[in-house]
Amino acid sequence: MRRRVLEGLGDVLVLRGAYPQAAGKLEAARSLAADDLARAQIDAKLGDLAFKRGDLRASARALERALRQLGGGCPGASSG
Repeated sequence: MRRRVLEGLGDVLVLRGAYPQAAGKLEAARSLAADDLARAQIDAKLGDLAFKRGDLRASARALERALRQLGGGCPGASSG
């Protein structure tokens, strides 16, 4: 339940444009994720958030991490 609340707060903060606070909530939610699917969903949100902040490298890393959580990957993607 705590993970879901933190994730929801992160979503609201993203919509409000409070990106630094949103990142903190989403990272906290990720640390509480019980399985790979939940971590992948949060990593995707972190990737989107990094993109909105203009950090394309962090965005790519987070989205690649999400794909790896699901057992996939990106052709030509760097590990990290």
